[in-house]
Amino acid sequence: LMCTESFKESTLRAIADAMVEKGLVSLGYRYLNLDDCWAKSRKLDGTVVADASKFPSGTLKELADYVHGKGMLFGTYTDRGTETCAGRPGALDHEEIDAKTYAEWGVDYLKEDSCNAVTDHDIAFQQYGRMRDALNATGRPIFFSLCGWNDWYAAKGASLGNSWRIGPDDNDWPGVLKNIDIMAGLGDFSGPGKGWNDPCLLLSRTWDGKD
Repeated sequence: LMCTESFKESTLRAIADAMVEKGLVSLGYRYLNLDDCWAKSRKLDGTVVADASKFPSGTLKELADYVHGKGMLFGTYTDRGTETCAGRPGALDHEEIDAKTYAEWGVDYLKEDSCNAVTDHDIAFQQYGRMRDALNATGRPIFFSLCGWNDWYAAKGASLGNSWRIGPDDNDWPGVLKNIDIMAGLGDFSGPGKGWNDPCLLLSRTWDGKD
């Protein structure tokens, strides 16, 4: 859905319904994960607020509850920088309160992007480590997906999260092939008990920027 008019709670509920009705959940597609454009602002205490024009409660809890009621797991999105890729509130210096909020909402999966953030390797690792620690401190099992778009995350990935992006976005088939080539040399860093190299999207068609 990207950041289109279709990206709203009613559409996402319909997607959850369709995943169950079409048998996808029984085949193992258990997660309904949001990407960018759900967050709007922060309260004075720093709590992140969902865009009420798309999520009427101003949170993701009602959607998460609905998804859980379908026997599925619910994921959402943030960014380790000052803002997300779409200019929404980032997690920098808000890791603890964001992790607590996500746990209270019932989030099962968190993707953390790398827009509007420093590119220094060590600082990136430190920032991801802060969110890792904050999520662990909540006591809720939350799958932590690092999205740094580079293969140099692979060697450190298992110490930081459950999966880590190893290449750029793959919005077309050449992009898929590029990430396969990148992954070919990274197999030793992933596996059961470690975590997983993430080659980005599973495509059903080439994304044309439209609904």
